[in-house]
Amino acid sequence: MKKYMRISYAFMAEGLTDNIIEDDVVAERLNQKLQLFLDANKVKSYEIINTETSTISYKSTNHNYNLVSMHLAYEL
Repeated sequence: MKKYMRISYAFMAEGLTDNIIEDDVVAERLNQKLQLFLDANKVKSYEIINTETSTISYKSTNHNYNLVSMHLAYEL
């Protein structure tokens, strides 16, 4: 039976940038969280079914942040 999981990483939105280092940091964090999830749950197979980035307004500090989410279908 397939199960579903969302793995997310939030980071501050500091304006437009084409800095590849920032992309690498986000990718590395998502990869670390994915690997931890796979190891902890002894996942046999998985498929990334969707990814998305949302900008979230954080009202208490007047700052926005981005939330990158990776949606998985997996089997144990």
